[in-house]
Amino acid sequence: MEALEEIAGYLPRRAGDALLEAGRRNRVENVRLRAGGAITAEWHGGVEVLAERITPVELRGIVAGMLKFSPYAWEDELGQGYFTLPGGCRAGVAGRFHAEGGRTRLAEIASLCIRVARACPGCAADVVRRLMADGYPRGGILLSPPGGGKTTVLRDAVRELSLRGFTVGLADERDELAAVREGVPGLDVGPRTDVVRGISKAEAFSRLLRAMAPDVLAADEIGAAEDAEAIENAARAGTAVLVTAHAGTLAEALTRRNVAEVLNGGALTYAFLLGGAPGTVRAVYRRELRTDEWKPETDGSV
Repeated sequence: MEALEEIAGYLPRRAGDALLEAGRRNRVENVRLRAGGAITAEWHGGVEVLAERITPVELRGIVAGMLKFSPYAWEDELGQGYFTLPGGCRAGVAGRFHAEGGRTRLAEIASLCIRVARACPGCAADVVRRLMADGYPRGGILLSPPGGGKTTVLRDAVRELSLRGFTVGLADERDELAAVREGVPGLDVGPRTDVVRGISKAEAFSRLLRAMAPDVLAADEIGAAEDAEAIENAARAGTAVLVTAHAGTLAEALTRRNVAEVLNGGALTYAFLLGGAPGTVRAVYRRELRTDEWKPETDGSV
């Protein structure tokens, strides 16, 4: 089942039918529901109302269905403000939270933002070709603003590297890269990929390095203070790292302290600036070992 069909199946009939109309299928990025407000579909530069109003009772019923009517099984995720549907779509939640016994719990849900997950086989071909230029994976980072296709390209790069015979360790902190259920990925991340989920990227990298002997470690949306150290530890162990970060340009990425620390370390060889359709590489930069500077690639292939 396609991600959009999965989402539509949970919505009121009028909104689900509108979501699946042909003109929306390939462009919707987020679906939003607000108690007492509208259900809307969003894409880059646009928004459209699918249903004028949804009641708080309707919203609670929709979320209950998404959680298979077992909200207590999802307390930890809900306490962090999200949960993930079986097909890999991440649903962010907002509302009233409260602390209880050292844990944060969702007490009342007010709105929901469902990020549409789409597989795009082959979209990471240019990225993987460069990472594999020497016959063995090099470290790389995928950069783009939100909605620029980082997660989609990362997932496909992991799949392709795994298909090529490399063991990949995937840190899937928010369950949106592999969409694992009962140990089985719901999205194709390749046959030689081991997934650690539910803990921070730094913790996951450490566990994967100790236990799974990966050739490559991958993670989405780095930026925490401990990420740089975890990435450098992987590089010292001889493991290539492929990660993503929010930034519209390389210069912007270098202004963000924790991301800049990764870029200025020794773990990465390539930086890819993404934009447009998934897999579109707007610019490629390579780190010069002699000068420790990032230089644009000049072979004219992008």
